[in-house]
Amino acid sequence: MLRLLYAPLLSALLAIAAAPSFAAPNDDGLDLKLNIDGDEVHLDISYLIDAKPREVWAVLTDFERMPDFISNLTSSKIIARNSGIITVEQKGKAGAGPLSFSMDSVREIQMKPYEWIRSHLVSGSMKKFDGITRISEEGGKTRVVYHSDAVSAVWIPPIVGRSLIESEAREQFTQLMQEVQRRKQLAVVANNR
Repeated sequence: MLRLLYAPLLSALLAIAAAPSFAAPNDDGLDLKLNIDGDEVHLDISYLIDAKPREVWAVLTDFERMPDFISNLTSSKIIARNSGIITVEQKGKAGAGPLSFSMDSVREIQMKPYEWIRSHLVSGSMKKFDGITRISEEGGKTRVVYHSDAVSAVWIPPIVGRSLIESEAREQFTQLMQEVQRRKQLAVVANNR
């Protein structure tokens, strides 16, 4: 996802903050928590979306089109497929104003359809990234639970970093939810023709 899978951009921001933990409730439906242990940064996000697991899965695994709906990604492509593992290369920009920087990653992705997506950094602008996104049906909706562990080579001042991290995380996950809803509405319109 992480981005959720696009999460290396987000995780790079996470790895640069300095306070030990931060929980960020908000009215956007995202439950977000940061926990920093030395240079390791752990991000947990959970949200419930009014969609079927298949609809959510279609967005979370649409690696080739992610730059169309995740604003900080400039490119995303599958560069290899091998024995149930796909390798995804992504590039983008994170931050704002003078705190903006380019990010890149090559990650191995393992998936169990409609249940989970695991991501492991192979190379890129971070020292470490491992993430998992789980989806499950909950009361006719879909619960998405994301966790990542990251270490970044990029530094951002701690006070500004906290705000930037929360903003980037919320923006990415909101954009994912919006894309799920957009596709769901297009399907309804197409079925009513």
